[in-house]
Amino acid sequence: MAMNDIVLFRLEVLIETLVGKQVDVTKNPKLGEPPIGFDDVYLHGVFLVFLNENQYGFSDILKKPLTKNDFDGSTKINDLVATMLKISVVKSVDDYRTKMTERVRLGLRSIISQLASPPIAEDRIIPTHPLSEYLDVHDDSVLLKLQLALNQGLRKYLLTPMATDDLSGTVLDVQTNVVNNTIA
Repeated sequence: MAMNDIVLFRLEVLIETLVGKQVDVTKNPKLGEPPIGFDDVYLHGVFLVFLNENQYGFSDILKKPLTKNDFDGSTKINDLVATMLKISVVKSVDDYRTKMTERVRLGLRSIISQLASPPIAEDRIIPTHPLSEYLDVHDDSVLLKLQLALNQGLRKYLLTPMATDDLSGTVLDVQTNVVNNTIA
């Protein structure tokens, strides 16, 4: 998978979040026409804010925020992707993998610390230790909570939802499985 595919996928997640339904961006639609259909006021307001923030947007890979001069309703989705890649600090899939490794490491630690019983401080979670040291991995409800938390918390990065089969071994094994799901 190339960087433009990754950015396109993440842009699709953002647009689907905003419109509340699945949107196929692979046909290179214009931002102001169906199936997206955002008018310029929405594009330069809400959409621009979401593009530049962290929860669903791209602040993690952009050198500088996008501006309303970067796109409008007549902009095709692939042109927006190209604009974003021009100002991205991430220039290759390897760079993206490095960024995702850190992002996932921090997210996974936070999720494990919240699900642990009794709770454990994030800095006490050791990557090379078995996940079972922190969570009851034999309890399906615990694994389902971990799966749900990962799928929700890392939604904008995951190419497909995480399966419970990927949630075993060491914390580092789980982290690697999640990172691999953000790239391939």
